[in-house]
Amino acid sequence: MSTQINQYLMFAILIPYPKDSDSFYEKFEEYIQDSAFDSEVGGKDGIFCLCDGRSGKYVFIGEVIDKPSDGEYLGDIIDLNEIKLRPKKEKEIKSKVKGVFNLEGNYSYYLITRYR
Repeated sequence: MSTQINQYLMFAILIPYPKDSDSFYEKFEEYIQDSAFDSEVGGKDGIFCLCDGRSGKYVFIGEVIDKPSDGEYLGDIIDLNEIKLRPKKEKEIKSKVKGVFNLEGNYSYYLITRYR
């Protein structure tokens, strides 16, 4: 059995994984679609939801800035201080997430490595 590794560079809000995962999935389903083998992510209207369905450690909701294709990675060192969206774009993402999911809070830049 092999392990597939994907990395995501996101501007997102981190929320706790919900205890009622069935209703969560129904609400977020169209924002979760993703392929382990493609650099493109699904999502809808520029919003993507990355959740740890295996152990329930995280749910990130926001925009994917970069994701490598199968077998590739983003690099050994990434300076997140150099990866900044324009403030207008950050505000737009926050507004979309609030409009769809009614979520407000602290957004940040995240580099997430997902093993599947």
